Amino acid sequence: RSDLTLALSAGGFRLSGTVYDATGGIVPGAVLRVTSVGEMISLPSGSLRSGAIATADGTYQMSLPSGHYEVEAFHADYVPEARLVDVSGTAMLADFTLAPGAVIEGHVKLLGSGEPVSEAVVSYVGEFRHGMASMAYSANRVTADASGHFRISGLGSGVIVLYARGENSATLEPTRVALGIAEQRAEVELFVDAAYRVSGRLVDASSGAGISDISVYMHAPSAASSGLSAKSGEDGTFDIYGVPDGDYRVTASGQGYLPDRFGTSVSVEGDTDIGDIELRLGAMIRGRVQPPAEAEVGLDLRAMDHFPGSGFGTTRSDTDGTFELGPFSPAKLKLKANTGDGLIGTADVDLPAEGLTDVVIEVQPGASLSGMVVVTDGAQISGVRVSLLRDSPGESKSIVVNGFDQMAQSATTGQDGSFVVQG
Repeated sequence: RSDLTLALSAGGFRLSGTVYDATGGIVPGAVLRVTSVGEMISLPSGSLRSGAIATADGTYQMSLPSGHYEVEAFHADYVPEARLVDVSGTAMLADFTLAPGAVIEGHVKLLGSGEPVSEAVVSYVGEFRHGMASMAYSANRVTADASGHFRISGLGSGVIVLYARGENSATLEPTRVALGIAEQRAEVELFVDAAYRVSGRLVDASSGAGISDISVYMHAPSAASSGLSAKSGEDGTFDIYGVPDGDYRVTASGQGYLPDRFGTSVSVEGDTDIGDIELRLGAMIRGRVQPPAEAEVGLDLRAMDHFPGSGFGTTRSDTDGTFELGPFSPAKLKLKANTGDGLIGTADVDLPAEGLTDVVIEVQPGASLSGMVVVTDGAQISGVRVSLLRDSPGESKSIVVNGFDQMAQSATTGQDGSFVVQG
C-alpha cells in the first residue's frame, strides 16, 4: 500500500516516564501500550490501542488527548505491569518497575496414549483469577508447535493455572504450577482428552440472513471454558472446537448488533449443532459536536436509571466534530460531550429503532478545579487520583467500570503534584 495518509492533530498532553528493572537498571525496548478505557468497552479488542517503545535509556514519551487510559508496560522477559491514568490538563509522569519473569515449558499430550498434540492452544491465568465466568476474556494463550511443545515467558510468581485445547481434545482438569520469582520450570505435561465441536449460525432477526465476522463466545461456571470462541463466516456459520462435556451459555456481539446479555443455553454431550441464533441490530446515534472539536462522547449515566445496549461505552469525535455511538435499544437518552480542555455539552434524544442522524451536541466552557496534592511533610506527590462527585443529598450512585467511577470526574496529579479537572 502506498496510498495511506496519516493525519495528526496538534495538541494533547505528554505522558512520559522510565521503565525500570526491579533488580536494578532499566528495561530498554519495553513496549508501552495505551488503551482508552471508555472506548475499549464498546469496540473490538485492540481497535484503539497506541503507545511507545522505551529507548536505550529506558525512557518513553507520547502525547495523548484528555481521557481515562489503561497504560501497560510489556517485555518478553518480564512480568507486565498496568495502571490506570487520567490525562487532564497537564503533563503526566508514569514510571514502571518490571520484575523478571518466570518461564514454563512443556508438552501437550493425549491422555492414555501420550501422543503429542500438535498446535494445541495453551491458556494460562493466575490462580487468583481462576474460576471467573469471564476467564475466556482474561486468560492469555500460546500455541504449541508440531511436537506439542509450548513455552510461556514473562510470568509472575504464584500459582499459574494451565489448560490446553486441540481441535478435538481438551483438558478436563487444570494443571497448576507454583512459580517463584524468575523461576524456570521445564517438562510440564498437559494431558487432553476427547472433546467436541459446537456449531451454529448467526442470523439477522429481521431478514434471516447470515451475519459474518461476529465474535461468538462460550461461557461456563468453570474456567475450563477459557478460549472457547470463534468468528462467524460469510454465511453466518461458526464452529468452536475442543469443547468438553458440560452446560454453557453462547453469546455473540459486534457489527452494530445488540449484545445478548443472557445468551443461548446449550448442553454439550458430543458434537452439537445449536442451530440459528438471532441477533437484532441496535439503533445508532450519528451526529456532531458543535463547534467542531475532538471530544469524548457517551451517555450521561448520571441522568439515567437504566443502561441500554452499550451504555458504558464511549467514542471520540473526529476533528470535524462528527461521531457515531451505539448500538442501543430504543430509549430516551442524554448524551454528553467533553473536549478535555474545558468544553462540555449535553443533548437529550428520543432514540427510535431506526436510529438518529444529525444529532448536535453544543459544547461551551465549563468550570475547572485545580490544586496540589501533598503529603503531611509538605512534599508534592504524583500519580494520585482526585475525583469529584456531585453532592446530591439523600442520593448515592457509583458505577465503576474498569477502575473508573462513571458518576465522577477525575484527574491524576502530575510530576509536580498538581491536578486540573476541567469541564
